[in-house]
Amino acid sequence: MKEIVASAIAAAGGSQPGGSNGGTSTNPTAAANMKVVQLENGQTLYAGAGAEFIVRSGKVLAVSNDENGIPDVTGGKDLAAGTEVALNHLLIFPTEGRGIKPSTKNDTSIYIMVRGGYLILNADGSKVTQ
Repeated sequence: MKEIVASAIAAAGGSQPGGSNGGTSTNPTAAANMKVVQLENGQTLYAGAGAEFIVRSGKVLAVSNDENGIPDVTGGKDLAAGTEVALNHLLIFPTEGRGIKPSTKNDTSIYIMVRGGYLILNADGSKVTQ
């Protein structure tokens, strides 16, 4: 899964305004901008290496394809897979294969601020077009 996410993010140009070339932007202003992304139930938002997420609304869970967690910089801890992500906490993703998905307890719209490359997959594994 990690390789699939990495290649899809690279092929999509990192889904970052201004394009992406391995995590660096050719446009300094584009690299500083954050994009607001809406996540629907049944979807998973995977981060590219070095991406940053801030969950603004909704209940989401950490996702990891290995035993490593996601650094929650605001909380000062690693979030293991299945851990609920606190609102307004900065998450930094050191490698691909990690992300967030809606909690089964979620009952509202989910909005995430994203800086860097990302990929949204439906439950069936199909890519969500942006």
